[in-house]
Formats: sequence, C-alpha cells, structure tokens
Amino acid sequence: MVVGTVLTGVLALVFGYAAVAAIVTAVDEDRLGAAFDPAALKPIVFSADYATAWALSLAVFLGAGVLVGVLNGIPILGAIIGAFVFFYAQVVAARLWAGGYADARAGTAEAGRLDIGESIA
Repeated sequence: MVVGTVLTGVLALVFGYAAVAAIVTAVDEDRLGAAFDPAALKPIVFSADYATAWALSLAVFLGAGVLVGVLNGIPILGAIIGAFVFFYAQVVAARLWAGGYADARAGTAEAGRLDIGESIA
C-alpha cells in the first residue's frame, strides 16, 4: 500500500509538470497539436528555468493551501477570504509558469521577464 501511495504521488508530480508545459506550449504556439509534440515539449520540460518556476508555483500553492486552511477556522468570512487567496495563488502560479516557459524558450535566466511597471503590450 505504501508503494502504491508513493507511486501515485510521483506520477501526479510528473504528469502535473508535463501537463502545465504542454498547456503553456499550446497557448504560446496557438495550436493544440503543440501540446502533444515531443519536439516542442522536450526543451521546455528539461529546462532548469521551467523546473524552477514550476517548483516555485508548487510552493505558492502549498503556502496558499496552508493559509486557506487556517482562514477556514473563521466561520463564513474565512471561506470568502480563502477563495480570494487561492485565486491570487493561481494567478501567481500562472505568471510563474509563463515566465519559466519564456526563460526556457529564450535559454537565459533573465529573458522574457517583465520589470516592475513594464507593460506587457
């Protein structure tokens, strides 16, 4: 039973890692087939820049989960605030994934990052 639990956890992380890379690749290339193209996914999946961004997003979700759990101790108001906290965590994670993907595509640690106040348009 322990082996099954560990295997499930490892596979969830592996497929979660690859699925995010596939989604971001499909959005960037504006075609669904890019999500299933090994040639397009390989440089992203094996990039340290993308792996770092993905790991940070995992930490953001973990922190948000702990905070929301604590906030749920406050009746009604905790659930309302918790929804906003988790939404913000999802926005931060999406930004991390996009930045990690851009860095992986550019091949440098600083490429593709916006400075504070810089427009995305």
